[in-house]
Amino acid sequence: QQYAEKCKELNHLVVRAPAAGKIIGRKLDDLVGPYQTKGARLLSIGDGAAKQVRLSIGQQDISEYRDRAGTTMRVFFSGTAYMKAPLQEVEPQASLEPLAASSCAPNGGSLAVRNVGTDQEELGEQPYQLLSPRFAGTVSLNASQSQRVRAGQRARVALRGGETVGEHIYQWITDWIDSKLRRKNYRVVT
Repeated sequence: QQYAEKCKELNHLVVRAPAAGKIIGRKLDDLVGPYQTKGARLLSIGDGAAKQVRLSIGQQDISEYRDRAGTTMRVFFSGTAYMKAPLQEVEPQASLEPLAASSCAPNGGSLAVRNVGTDQEELGEQPYQLLSPRFAGTVSLNASQSQRVRAGQRARVALRGGETVGEHIYQWITDWIDSKLRRKNYRVVT
């Protein structure tokens, strides 16, 4: 009977992936040994042949993005030529949760946030909350495009057909400075 109980306990300690892919996470070695809080995000699983660009869209721009759902967008990654990829979806509800910690101003990003404490960090959540709600969108890359970019790489999405020379030069200089500073975080596209 004790053996059956221990087997049952052991089965509850097993973590099974819902899909095949590459494990993505930080400080994975720290997960070995201690018990984890139920529901805590431990890691992510990614498919290198099906990458997506997650967009953080301000309220002032949401109507333009919603109108373009399903259309082809121009996606710019530093160090590569632009790619054309479809805007898959724009989520219908805004959120105060940032898509990535690297997009927050304290981490070198451009989004204004407030610190909501360290309890969230222990649960695997971000310790920041946006000052104004933002919508999320997704641009999907095909297998060929996915192979040319790294997971977490910064990107920009052109909403309009083109950009001015000044905008292009400004972004090129910004990307160059980022690469020289070797920033390892990624920018969520606005």
